[in-house]
Amino acid sequence: MSPEECQISIFLYDIRSTCESDDVKSDSSYTLFRLLSLGADLERIRKYMIREDRLRTAAAELILRSMILANKPAKIVRTNPHTHQQTKPFIDSVGLQPQFNVSHDAEHVAVAVTVPHISVGIDLMKVALPPNRTQHDFFENMHTVFTSSEWRYIKGDTTKSLRRFFHLWTAKEAYLKCIGTGLAIDPSEIEILIHDAESDKPYFEAHVSQHPIDHFRITIFEDTLPDNVIALCVSSLHNCDSSWVSLLAARDLFPPLKLEDISYNFIHLDSL
Repeated sequence: MSPEECQISIFLYDIRSTCESDDVKSDSSYTLFRLLSLGADLERIRKYMIREDRLRTAAAELILRSMILANKPAKIVRTNPHTHQQTKPFIDSVGLQPQFNVSHDAEHVAVAVTVPHISVGIDLMKVALPPNRTQHDFFENMHTVFTSSEWRYIKGDTTKSLRRFFHLWTAKEAYLKCIGTGLAIDPSEIEILIHDAESDKPYFEAHVSQHPIDHFRITIFEDTLPDNVIALCVSSLHNCDSSWVSLLAARDLFPPLKLEDISYNFIHLDSL
């Protein structure tokens, strides 16, 4: 498979469409039955005390197992077997398996899936200030998270500054999830490079000193869900077979992601 054939799918779910009976706390739940049949770790899901947290977690698990594993039971590993620390989830199976990543915020769940050699990270956030916070105070509190050039981008358009803040925050989160470290790396150590900042479709890249040779592509999507920002980060080298490295090292073989390159799927649980 060539880089031009890189396949990326994003599955989206709105928990507001979930029936009360689909809560996995109920022993008669359809979602519970489906997750049981697909080998999911129900204890991990049921430990969440808040209903919305359970729904988001259960929906993401059901999407993963239905759409990626084709309804076949499988183990999804979330802990490093050697260090026993949390790690980027992966499918425990013989042979190459699709790469995936999950994000959720407020009412929505997003699951990103790529072909085996392409590492992926996704972050979804609602564009909103924390409760009882002004934008000025919020920005002051987050001041050290961004570089001076990133703040210039955020504050370069006062009518869009909050949205631009989430452009960069979700981009950093997606990058960290793509490489599998989470917040073990300080977000301030990541600089998001913004190209064509004043255009309707700016182009984003990540620059991180710890990973100077990795090739990352970050794309921000705003039109798919109103009042939300979705950042998608993929890497051609970070999680890549060695035979691909020389092929993909040339920038023009791994171009910026475009909306038309990605398959969007709005999911209903009763269809899974």
